Amino acid sequence: MTRRQRDNLRTRGIALACALVCAALSLSACLGAEGAETGEAQSLPQEVLSAPAKLTMEESSAEAEEALPFTQEELERIARTVWLEARGVPGKARQAAVVWCILNRLDDGSWGGAIAEVVVPGQFACSDSAPVTDELLSLTIDVCRRWQLERQGRRDVGRTLPRGYLFFEGDGRENHFRTEYEHTGEVWDWSLPDPYEGG
Repeated sequence: MTRRQRDNLRTRGIALACALVCAALSLSACLGAEGAETGEAQSLPQEVLSAPAKLTMEESSAEAEEALPFTQEELERIARTVWLEARGVPGKARQAAVVWCILNRLDDGSWGGAIAEVVVPGQFACSDSAPVTDELLSLTIDVCRRWQLERQGRRDVGRTLPRGYLFFEGDGRENHFRTEYEHTGEVWDWSLPDPYEGG
């Protein structure tokens, strides 16, 4: 091993040791703040030790620390589209799938690079005269936060529609999502866990 390699290894080792010490001090400060007054040691809460099986609407809001990359106008445009495309379908998960379909197209890049380019007549039902309900705006924001967490590397964010599902049609009672434009008979089977179950 050359001297330069030894120096690089030593520098990395020192940096790692410093990071571990800082992390330990931070954790100790967080856990010890309450116990410092009583002199009691604090243990990690159970929710820190095990991640939740599914992300709730409240958790998705709390975890997405960064501002959403969408304007209020864009969020309202999506909420109007959900009202037009899915207001009569059963359950939030199936309404949320319309938002996921929009975001899937945005991620795909072939449909446009902005919400205003993706949510247009011919791709989705959209109209500025459609209402923006509090419920559907809240659902839209929740899905967009989950999408943002996924883009930041979080897994199991509570998708209700997998990536790649870019097309759907409705029959007035249900929307049928597909990966291909052509009607092959294969549609999404709703096999993902419902993050809105009971809500």
